[in-house]
Amino acid sequence: MKKIILLSIALVSFFSVNAQKDNKIGIKAGFNYNMASADLSDAPDGAWDAIKEPKVNNGWHLGINYRSYWGNIFYWQPELIYSQTSNTLEHNNGSEWINTEFDNKLLDLNVLVGVELLDFVRAYAGPTAIFNLGSSQNDNDIETSFESFRMGYQIGAGLDLLSFLTVDVAYKGSFSSDNGSINVAGVEVPITESISQIHLSVGILF
Repeated sequence: MKKIILLSIALVSFFSVNAQKDNKIGIKAGFNYNMASADLSDAPDGAWDAIKEPKVNNGWHLGINYRSYWGNIFYWQPELIYSQTSNTLEHNNGSEWINTEFDNKLLDLNVLVGVELLDFVRAYAGPTAIFNLGSSQNDNDIETSFESFRMGYQIGAGLDLLSFLTVDVAYKGSFSSDNGSINVAGVEVPITESISQIHLSVGILF
């Protein structure tokens, strides 16, 4: 009986190893649908003469990943993703109200663990290390600053098509808000920005 059990374990291990899928490198790009807005509720009373609540716009992302399988179903996938969204801020330059757009540039390190069913349907989740690469704007009267690092998470699902094409939809969130400030014509205004986004992406596996 013991020999039969050991032989069964050996056979299962043998077929599991031989059934393991090949590891793959991929590239992906897509659209960020933004569901969170920047918060200026801590702004001093006098600031509202120079600034209004900003509008958070949608953005895009681009990156690379590496998928490594455990057997035929489970896998883990580290990703390095550049992500960018923008904010439109209405402020008073002293003579008129104008709109200024500034971009938030992030580098995301995702460590995802997933399961693959029917050889083409996937579900996954994992933590995200979010690095702030800074911001840029089209108005010299405005300067922005945010925290350089925070942690988040990603939960998603995807399809693998034609053995090389991937389509994914994922939710990206953060465990904490990003605290910073906006300097508008010399007025320092605290700003808080959280991450709540839907990422739609298309990728290629090699």
